[in-house]
Amino acid sequence: MANTTTRLLSGLAVAGLATLTLAPSAVAAPPGTGCKPVQGKPAYPPGQCKKPAISDSSPSRGEKVTVYSGEGEFTKDSSVTVELHSTVYSLGTVTADSTGGATVSFTIPSSISTGRHAVVFSGDALGLPNTVSVGLTVSGSSAGGGLPFTGFELGAASLLGAGLLGAGTLAVVSGRKRKDGLHTA
Repeated sequence: MANTTTRLLSGLAVAGLATLTLAPSAVAAPPGTGCKPVQGKPAYPPGQCKKPAISDSSPSRGEKVTVYSGEGEFTKDSSVTVELHSTVYSLGTVTADSTGGATVSFTIPSSISTGRHAVVFSGDALGLPNTVSVGLTVSGSSAGGGLPFTGFELGAASLLGAGLLGAGTLAVVSGRKRKDGLHTA
């Protein structure tokens, strides 16, 4: 009976070791790395991290937007500097959250040019500098903003001009017919 028990226990031990050896390892990422690959190691957990995001990728001047850097981009609770680029506008400093992401809300400056720009987050990622950019395209002014209207509507003036041109042409043609009619009689 001792041999049977020993063999059974040995078999269970070998099966347990084989299961542990062959099972896929689920190693958590080091604290603060979140979902970003660090030093060549793959991201963890794959495909489940929040990516950079913006509330409106085509805002108008004067419109408020919120931008998120994405998870695992910075060391948690570290300071992150945020700027709006092409012409550099400082948007201040925010603190990375527990997932290593940073969020900023700001109003698009009225003096910024229309076209492509980027919100740039800069901070620490486990002792290494890291920068994340989120693109946006600034469109024209929002309602009530921009240049004042200083001209006049051409629609009514064009119709009036066309009417006067038609009346003048009619007067010239009918005047010629009357003149031609006097000579032949």
